[in-house]
Amino acid sequence: MRRTHTTSATKSRHNRHIQDANRKRWVISDLVVPAFFIALCILVVFMLSNELPTPM
Repeated sequence: MRRTHTTSATKSRHNRHIQDANRKRWVISDLVVPAFFIALCILVVFMLSNELPTPM
């Protein structure tokens, strides 16, 4: 009985670790996607401002 309890505890801990890894991956994707779009917008604005004659 004690042995089954320890195995279930380790299994739940393993599942929790997998959930933390998935949550971390989702957080990274949630941060990367908006950052990618912002970088893309900055790149487009930078290219357009380079094409236009810069007022000195």
